[in-house]
Amino acid sequence: MKITVTLDNHELVLKFPFNQSINDRIKSVFGWRFDGNTKTWRVHVASVYDLINEFGALLDFATPFPEIELAMTNLGPSFGTIDTTIVEDFNLPPYDYQIIGGTAFLPVVKKALLADEVGLGKTVVSLVGLQYLYNRGLMQKALVVCKASLKSQWLSEIYRFTDFEGIIIDSHYKDRPEIYEAAKDPKVNIVIINYELLTFDSKRLKKNKEKGRDGIDDFECIKEIADQCQVIIADEVHKIKNPRTYAHKNLKKLNTEYKWGLTGTPIENKPEDLFYIMSWIDPQVFGRNPMPFKHRYYHYEYGHPVGVNVDMLEDLRRRIAPYMLRRYKKDVDASFPKPTINYIYLDMDSLQKNVHELIRSDSFEMLESNVKIENKGSVLGNFILLQQVANTPELLAFSESKYGQEIYSKIVKNKKFSCPKIEWVFDFLTERNSLNSEAKTLIFTRSDDMAIMIKENLLSEFKDEEVIIYKGGLSNKQRDILVDHFNNTAKVMIATDAASEGLNLQLADIEINIDLPYNPSRLTQRIGRISRGGSQFNKVKIFNLVSKDSIDERILEIVYEKQDLFKAIIDGNVVDMKMTRSLLKKLLKGGNLNETKN
Repeated sequence: MKITVTLDNHELVLKFPFNQSINDRIKSVFGWRFDGNTKTWRVHVASVYDLINEFGALLDFATPFPEIELAMTNLGPSFGTIDTTIVEDFNLPPYDYQIIGGTAFLPVVKKALLADEVGLGKTVVSLVGLQYLYNRGLMQKALVVCKASLKSQWLSEIYRFTDFEGIIIDSHYKDRPEIYEAAKDPKVNIVIINYELLTFDSKRLKKNKEKGRDGIDDFECIKEIADQCQVIIADEVHKIKNPRTYAHKNLKKLNTEYKWGLTGTPIENKPEDLFYIMSWIDPQVFGRNPMPFKHRYYHYEYGHPVGVNVDMLEDLRRRIAPYMLRRYKKDVDASFPKPTINYIYLDMDSLQKNVHELIRSDSFEMLESNVKIENKGSVLGNFILLQQVANTPELLAFSESKYGQEIYSKIVKNKKFSCPKIEWVFDFLTERNSLNSEAKTLIFTRSDDMAIMIKENLLSEFKDEEVIIYKGGLSNKQRDILVDHFNNTAKVMIATDAASEGLNLQLADIEINIDLPYNPSRLTQRIGRISRGGSQFNKVKIFNLVSKDSIDERILEIVYEKQDLFKAIIDGNVVDMKMTRSLLKKLLKGGNLNETKN
């Protein structure tokens, strides 16, 4: 008996007389699926060598093997026909690349990952896709799931570009049933919810009632709406990468013919992120069980993953390629401001140096001895303290760490010292304001307290209403007011990473990062707030502040390593990079940075 192998787009179709043993063996080949419509077994073309290893001489290649190898080498996004007439249905014309993504990719692939670089307008691409389906009678209603802070922006973009009717599920829980009912109206085309609403299901409602808290079963209401939808769009879909969250579990319970995930950062930390994103979009891509995925793309020792299997990253790129579209600003025919990245290395104050070295040495000693030292905090907790000190030792006053509080009381409190980062920002913005009083600047920091310190320092040069702080915990109305204020009156916005995703702040042409986020994708998101389509500037400048000989420089080194991993999987640039098992040791080790690379 032979197994006939035929190439069909990016899949190999297997045909053979029924044989239970062969059926079972196919399930051992990574990337298999059974097509219920054609009653055939299929495997991803990237699994051709796995197939050969399993079946050998039983295989009969109806498609010549060189043709299969060529198809595997040239794997890319699956495209259909481009519909340029779609522009007639828009109030504002989309860019050409947005029309391509919205008419020739999303509707064709159906279950797809749109991973365009931050700032390229993935929202508009998805609106083009919805309009394409609507014009053909394939979509009447769509559900958009996004961050709470982006719901108003989604609705604004819907009305700005299209004639669709949209509605936001918001308000107090007592008022939400009425809004859910309104969302079921056939005249409503797009329903917008935030990820948190997915978490309020019957189980959580029961627990809340046992604790004396009121609420409603939001998820049941969302399911009723989803049953009317033909499309679900998950914006910033990397938010569901944690399979243990209610958002991940409940989103997977919502099923439509078209499921589109939008993110500029499909991998934030590890290849596994892709698995859990695709487990919602299309679980047939990697399967439903994460263990085969992990064993394929990680090295294991003693039953535990110890690092990425670099040799298999090209295989991973090939598998995701037909389902993912990623374009870069430099590659599309559109006007985008070019970001210039500047690293500003600042010498620490002498007290700042001493405090940083004390925490670093204590932490490294604990890490080396693998023994917790009494009253010296924890290694991970002290890592956060080091980040605070690299900004200013004054932040230790707000630390929840007893070790940090003790250092502040004994060494920092009532001492005179300078803060080079805050001083640099003040000098820079003072000069900038004198040269151009209309200029707008965006500042990012991971710390609410640091944001407050920066603003207080700037008030000797700027009016209170000219400097605003955007942080987490704000209501949708407060967020909208702040963004509107920045676009009109304010000159400086100091933001935490709560503002790093989705917001359009392209009226600013300079961004200052007080501290570098540990995750490189977060830095990309930050930069994407001002390096966006629709900007009036040809160039934007990014200033990354780095305290010399501090944890800042260590993080900078690790950031570049993570970017290499991202490029290896998403862009196909396989690099000689291994995930280190001694990451903390590398971060905390003293001495010259170059010496630690060896």
